[in-house]
Amino acid sequence: MQIGIMIETPASVEIIEELCDEGIDFISFGTNDLTQYTLAVDRGNENVQYLYNEMHPAILKQLAHVIKVCKEHDVETSICGQAGSKKEMAEFLVKQGIDSISVNADAAHDISIFIDNLEKDLAEEKEKQIKEPEISEPLQEQPKSYDQEIKNQIDEQIEKEQERFEQRQEETEIEEKNLLENKAGELMSEKEPESSSEEFIGDGDIIKTIQAQPQGDETILEQKEEPEPILKLEKETEQEFEEEQKEAPKEEIEESEEEETKEESEQETENEEDEFIMDIF
Repeated sequence: MQIGIMIETPASVEIIEELCDEGIDFISFGTNDLTQYTLAVDRGNENVQYLYNEMHPAILKQLAHVIKVCKEHDVETSICGQAGSKKEMAEFLVKQGIDSISVNADAAHDISIFIDNLEKDLAEEKEKQIKEPEISEPLQEQPKSYDQEIKNQIDEQIEKEQERFEQRQEETEIEEKNLLENKAGELMSEKEPESSSEEFIGDGDIIKTIQAQPQGDETILEQKEEPEPILKLEKETEQEFEEEQKEAPKEEIEESEEEETKEESEQETENEEDEFIMDIF
C-alpha cells in the first residue's frame, strides 16, 4: 500500500523535505488551492478573479522546488486540477521532470499528443548531447523555463531604469553647470569697471582726473590735467567782490555830495524867501 500527500498550501511546500523523510511514496499538486492560498486571491470572487493565475512565477517556483526535492527522495510526483490542461503548464512540468499529469476529459487527447511530441524532442536532444560531447560548438540552448524568462525580463527592466537614471543625472549635472556659469558671468559683468571720471580739487589751479579704462584683463589708470572751471568761477567772483568794495566808497561820497548840495540849495531858497518877506515889510 502506498501513502501520499497533497501539496495544496505554501506551508507544505516549505516543509516538503521533512515530509519526504517521513517515508511518503508520492505527492500530488492541488494547483487550484495552492494558487489561491499563495496569491491570496479567491477564485470564486468575481471582483478579484482576474488576478488568479496558475502561471504566476511564485507558483512555478513552488512546483519546481517540490519536484526537485521529491526526485532526490525517489518520491513520485503528479498534478491534478485544471492547470494540467493548459499546454504551457504541461510543458513546464514535463521539463521539470514530473511523473504524471491529470487533465480534464475534453483536453486529454490534445494534451496527450502535445506531451508525447515534447518528450520525443527532449529525448532526441539528450541523445544528441551524449553522442557529440566533444563538439566545440555550443550545444543548442535548452528552452528557458517560464520563471527564468520572467527573471530576465525583470533584469532587463532594471538595467533600462538604471540607464535612464544615469542619463537623467548627467543632464542634471550639465544643467547645474550651465546655470553656475551663467550666474558667474552675470556677476562678472556687474563688477566690470566702467569708464568714468571723478574730479578732485587739489592744491593750486589744477584738477587731477583719474579715468579707469579697461584694456584686456587689466585696468589702466591715467592721469590728466584739466583746467579748473570751479576755481576760475570762484576767482572771478572774488574779483567782482573786490571791485564792488572799491566802487562802494565812491558811490557813498557822490551821494553825500549830492545831499550837501541839496541842503545848500534848500538853505539858499529859505534865505531868499526871508529877504523877500523883509522887503515887503
